[in-house]
Amino acid sequence: MSARPQLLNAALVAEGCRRYEQMGQLMKEIAEMDVGLTDDERQALTVAYQRILEGKVEGIAKLNSKISAVQLKGGNADVAAALGTLKNRLYTEIRTVCAEVSDLIAGHLLPAATSAESQVFYRKWQADILRLAATYTLEAGKDEQAGLLERAEAAYNTATEEALLSLPPANPTRLALALHLATFTAEVLKDPQAAADIANVAIEDSAGEWPVGASDSAAVILHLLQRNAALWCPEDGHDEEDLPATTFFT
Repeated sequence: MSARPQLLNAALVAEGCRRYEQMGQLMKEIAEMDVGLTDDERQALTVAYQRILEGKVEGIAKLNSKISAVQLKGGNADVAAALGTLKNRLYTEIRTVCAEVSDLIAGHLLPAATSAESQVFYRKWQADILRLAATYTLEAGKDEQAGLLERAEAAYNTATEEALLSLPPANPTRLALALHLATFTAEVLKDPQAAADIANVAIEDSAGEWPVGASDSAAVILHLLQRNAALWCPEDGHDEEDLPATTFFT
């Protein structure tokens, strides 16, 4: 099978069957053709990897719950150790998938991107993926984690420079980038005031810029920016636990 429409159709069938690993491999074949992806292809590619990663992240959360339950009940140490081994395996799998996506973006998607919006989208996605990989780096990999976060910050900054030059303020990709950069600034760089400033600038720049028929996704992202900016402002007196949850998959 090689024709793009056939690969896309097969990927959508795989999605309907919840076979996300297969869906991802089918869409990867298209991405590796080094041609600019259509909107439908890009959507299918990102959905596939999003579902793959979400499944692994959810698996870790369930394992953490089971490990805590075993420890609280004074359960078998061997059981807790086995659960910990499974958790570590999922950590490794997440980093492997993230590396695959990052390589795909750098080696195929960015060079073949045909629009400024696509360029910004892929750089934002790469930053998100690098940050996710860093989040699931084991304790022994602190240097690796720091390197991944440095690369994520650089990708966010490059994407922001391109977005400011090329995309209108109310563009959903530009707004989503601002949301993710602000979240990164608050949670990784530990600077909630700077995060609020990033969010507020995006909000102010987009005011009065909404075209007729503006997308619902842009409105949703704008709402998240407004909500998070209010929570991030130190003068509002919010405790750290009140801050919004990590954003990876918006």
